[in-house]
Amino acid sequence: LVVATFTEPAPGHQVLAMGDLGGVVRVVKLAKDFALDTFSESAAPGTGPGAPLRGRGVLASACDCLHTDWIVAAKWIDLLELLVTCSLDATVCLYDVHKLAPLRVFRGHRFGVRDFVWCHATKFMASCGTSRQVLMWDPYSLSSMGELDGHVAPVVALAVDDERARVISVALDKVIKCWCARTLRCVQTLAPYCAATTARRPAPAAGAIAAPRARLRLSGVGARSSRRS
Repeated sequence: LVVATFTEPAPGHQVLAMGDLGGVVRVVKLAKDFALDTFSESAAPGTGPGAPLRGRGVLASACDCLHTDWIVAAKWIDLLELLVTCSLDATVCLYDVHKLAPLRVFRGHRFGVRDFVWCHATKFMASCGTSRQVLMWDPYSLSSMGELDGHVAPVVALAVDDERARVISVALDKVIKCWCARTLRCVQTLAPYCAATTARRPAPAAGAIAAPRARLRLSGVGARSSRRS
């Protein structure tokens, strides 16, 4: 289950969005004094898992099947005022929370999508997944703006540095790359294991950009990584 919480810009309601393994997204707008009523799948019609939630403080709710596979990430993009979700069905969906309805779907990936970020410096979206490339695309027209090509393993996570217009990607083999969002060129590559170490013992797979026992700081094109023993 993927959960995202945010505040709707106008009129300022709290919103709870939940995505599941089947591609279904449930969006609930809540008042300050909300309290959800319990319900059973075998109850009266209209109270099943696909029906709107009811209860004190529930202002509005919707349940839509936006994807056909596992929803991996759900994020609110402030500037776009959209809820964005990605899935292993190789799509990225832009959802209008004001209308409680899907708006647009990006279908540029050939395989499952694992993560995405909004790059404010270029007004582009960047998304990644099993295809090993990071795709840059326009969220308004859904047109492709280019690819960040250089990883040899699936890309599992993305981060963005809007101040320096950098997109940071991490692959399953724990190789981290820093890209210029304007030129779409790789400006730095960080590999955590040397060739000799990798030959003796395979590196564990990466699952996120920053692990609890590892810290990474990027500054421009220079970087310093440290690991506590």
